[in-house]
Amino acid sequence: MEQYFGLVPRVRWQDVLDILIVAYVIYRAALLIRGTRTMQMVVGLLVVAGAFVGSQLLGLFTLNWLLNNFLGSLFLILVVIFQSDIRRALTRVGTPTFLAFGAPDRRANRARTGSRLERLR
Repeated sequence: MEQYFGLVPRVRWQDVLDILIVAYVIYRAALLIRGTRTMQMVVGLLVVAGAFVGSQLLGLFTLNWLLNNFLGSLFLILVVIFQSDIRRALTRVGTPTFLAFGAPDRRANRARTGSRLERLR
């Protein structure tokens, strides 16, 4: 067992900080797209990526070639498809609540919206 300890690198504090930052960014991105059309598209893209990996593992050359060419222009496709969502996300990133730890209090937001609607009546 001791012979394997040399294969595992030592964990530095920078590694832990890096993992925490990436985890937080992924968490906030998941909160941002949860329940939207974007989430459905992300799932579809994951299926395409899974088909690509599967075609490589199974040696399906034609499917692999098609998916490789599709995924080669994926960045441009994503920008075009998600243009409005990217704009909305970037405006949300600029708000102070984006960096706040914890999920936004949706009940408080609904209560404020309800009270504003009552005042309008």
